[in-house]
Amino acid sequence: MPILSLCIPSLLERSDSLERLITSIHAQPRSAEVELVIGIDDRDAPTGTKRNQLVAWATGDYIAHVDDDDSVSPHYLERVLAAIESMAHVDVVLVRGVREIPLEGAPRPHHVTAFDFRLRGRYTDHRDSVMDGRTFWQWPNHLCPVRAPLAKSTPFPDLTRGEDLVYKRALFPKLRTWVRARDDGEPLY
Repeated sequence: MPILSLCIPSLLERSDSLERLITSIHAQPRSAEVELVIGIDDRDAPTGTKRNQLVAWATGDYIAHVDDDDSVSPHYLERVLAAIESMAHVDVVLVRGVREIPLEGAPRPHHVTAFDFRLRGRYTDHRDSVMDGRTFWQWPNHLCPVRAPLAKSTPFPDLTRGEDLVYKRALFPKLRTWVRARDDGEPLY
């Protein structure tokens, strides 16, 4: 059984970006310990429905989602798997990343925001997300590897947009233990 299942929903018209993502994941150390669960369609179903199908197919001990047009650090697998191994049966692995918001028609993003996840402490008691300076702090969501029984018991709603927000709000009360993937100052996502 793989340690980690990476669920990747994709669209027929995004085959180039899916290919780049798959190639970058296979080039990483420890990729043999990871299962890629890929679903490709032609906008036939809402994103939440597609994510639920991928989760149902996943056989790993942990489940995370990566969108086909996203990229992960060359150290993503190594650091996430090391974090999982550092704490037996941990509920969630927290990762840090960067979100690029494109400016229509521009070749480069016009705004780059760091994002990070917290389970306890500042900003997590009553709010699921808050901006602090240039970091967007939020509750763990589908980008964070979650122990498979928890991921499988927290379905995504049948929505095309906002399914991740509903998911993280349903998942948060179930999470008791966490570990942060070491990133050495380099975002993993």
